[in-house]
Amino acid sequence: MQMHAAALIVVVAIPLWLAAPAAGQSVFVSGGGFANIQQFGRFSSQSPTVLDEDLSDTTRGIAVAVGGNVATHVAVELEVAFPARIRKSFEPFRVLPPLPPAPTTTLHQVDYRSRHASVLVGYQTNTKRRVSAALLGGLMFVQERMHSVTTITPRPVSNPLPSENTITTYRMAPIVGIDVPIAAMSHLAVVPQGRIYKLDTASGVVGIWPGLSVRWTF
Repeated sequence: MQMHAAALIVVVAIPLWLAAPAAGQSVFVSGGGFANIQQFGRFSSQSPTVLDEDLSDTTRGIAVAVGGNVATHVAVELEVAFPARIRKSFEPFRVLPPLPPAPTTTLHQVDYRSRHASVLVGYQTNTKRRVSAALLGGLMFVQERMHSVTTITPRPVSNPLPSENTITTYRMAPIVGIDVPIAAMSHLAVVPQGRIYKLDTASGVVGIWPGLSVRWTF
């Protein structure tokens, strides 16, 4: 509860901080897309059963942000990201001879979705140049939703329906990144950017987001 309250205070304070007049201050909004490269812990077995379940995948995502310079060379950013779902089906395990084959087969289907909100602070080089850069670090708030369906064939008479479960979790994780604004017009910039984060979970999720956004500075 204290953690959620602190996060709410930070989220509310950033827009107010950016709105306060100060010398050299600027405010921007941006939106763009990124490649969501997610690496999950891998579960595999080679003997006596052969099984390989790896949820790692690369999908697309979109992100929107508001931020700006609150002091000379100090950048602050609030970013919300929406990666696409990861859907995978894992084949039934196999039993190696001379063991007899399993009397049933199990098909496991997984649908994973996450939503991210990040608070970032960092060092910003001279924004008056056509190309500048910001090195950022901060905290990411993550909502994960894991939906799984397990189907056994032939279906047991006592329980013929597939087993279906949905788990929603909320986590926090450190995140680092870089923005490289390239001025295209007076207030418009194209921003190549990257983010890296790691979730402290049993599967040890690591996320890498190379992306590109369009930024309007007021």
